[in-house]
Amino acid sequence: HTVDVAWLAAARPALVLTQDTCAACDAAEGSVHAALRAAGLGPERALTLRPVTVAGVLGSVRRLGAALGEEAAAEATAARLEARLAAVERAVLASAGEEAARPRLLGLESLFPLVASGQWLPDQRARAGARDALGDEPGGAARLVSWAEVEGCGAEAVVLCCCGRTAAGAAAEAEQHLLSQTLPR
Repeated sequence: HTVDVAWLAAARPALVLTQDTCAACDAAEGSVHAALRAAGLGPERALTLRPVTVAGVLGSVRRLGAALGEEAAAEATAARLEARLAAVERAVLASAGEEAARPRLLGLESLFPLVASGQWLPDQRARAGARDALGDEPGGAARLVSWAEVEGCGAEAVVLCCCGRTAAGAAAEAEQHLLSQTLPR
């Protein structure tokens, strides 16, 4: 990822928001700090967020609010989101019943290469009532998986959340790499 130093120098933002959760999705924190220095700004203008669970995402809302001097608004937003999540969890508990009744769901961030989704995505699926078909825990990093793991995981459903792609891009990737090839057996 390239940080636009000329833009930073011209715009002189009071705050630069970045994340450092996934190397494929973001400019490294050191690169952002170096760009800020090159633009004549200090690295203290960067707020780096590193959420890996849903709770971490909500904590990031609070950190951003504090950095902007909008603590009350951030707290209200996080509290509304927590209430919505709690309502989903109550509904799931009321309808799911036994653990065995919860569907086994496989989450993929990429098809080529095959990458099981990580960070907060397993957390979201668990909160929605699914069991992770690969047994991955919330907060873990996305990881490469093999076709053998996919075939053997017993997934009842697959959620494809192609990181960094639009829905159309994800569908095109699925068509290119799944429908147009003979899958390994």
